[in-house]
Amino acid sequence: NVAVGTMESAGLTPESFDYVTMIDLIEHVSDPVGLLKSARRLLRPGGRIYIMTPNHDALIHLIGIALDKVTGRLSQPLIDHLYIPWHEFYFDARTMAAAFRQAGLSMRSAKSDEFPLDEFGHGLALKAMLWPIFQVQGLVGRQSLLVAVAERTD
Repeated sequence: NVAVGTMESAGLTPESFDYVTMIDLIEHVSDPVGLLKSARRLLRPGGRIYIMTPNHDALIHLIGIALDKVTGRLSQPLIDHLYIPWHEFYFDARTMAAAFRQAGLSMRSAKSDEFPLDEFGHGLALKAMLWPIFQVQGLVGRQSLLVAVAERTD
């Protein structure tokens, strides 16, 4: 069955799920803690939430900040690709853990992973520029995606 709407309006039974998955979602909502609280209500005790979202601790974000400071408006087209205008929030492991805590969840794991370049739809030149950055991000463990799992422990 498919329900369209919010978790509250979908008529889902509280404490009826073992797992809730949010892939490329939490960064788009105006109240991420409220979203996590709604998901928590749906979880049985011991149930888990799996989240994948852009990682604000990725090396590429630090490069973008440095470019902006050095070149200002000249780097704006690149910065626009890093900071998508319809993203409301960006998370790193620390801020995701804080959001989980505020929602009454316990973070079980957080790791970074890399966005697959073959799914990146911004042209060959940009992919060629990103490839070495993504390789270094992997070496230092600061890749583009944050994958976090939290648990309802009560």
